[in-house]
Amino acid sequence: MLLDGVQKVEFNHAYFISAHIHPYEGGGFKFAPDASYDDGKLSICVMNNRKKRKLIPVLLNSMFGRQSHNKGTRFYTCGEAVVHVDKPMAVHVDGESCFCQNDIQLRCIKKAVRMIV
Repeated sequence: MLLDGVQKVEFNHAYFISAHIHPYEGGGFKFAPDASYDDGKLSICVMNNRKKRKLIPVLLNSMFGRQSHNKGTRFYTCGEAVVHVDKPMAVHVDGESCFCQNDIQLRCIKKAVRMIV
């Protein structure tokens, strides 16, 4: 993974990588407690080197809005990320499937969406 074109981060056996501009993921999971929709930054959560059963504490912490500081869970903040995996992994955007991909580019454009509430 390459963050902002300069910071290279490598992982073995990544279970999932999630990028957020809002603290909550579908169903109320708070994978990125510090994410903000208007700062122009992505909050990225990486879960790697874990057995599936070790994912349970991470999910429980995210349900209660606490960051999991377990070994194998890492958090990053950046404006842009490029992710490459050796074997294609399932990708979804807001719950919509993008099928399996080897390479994805993620970017946050500050204040690109305006809403009247």
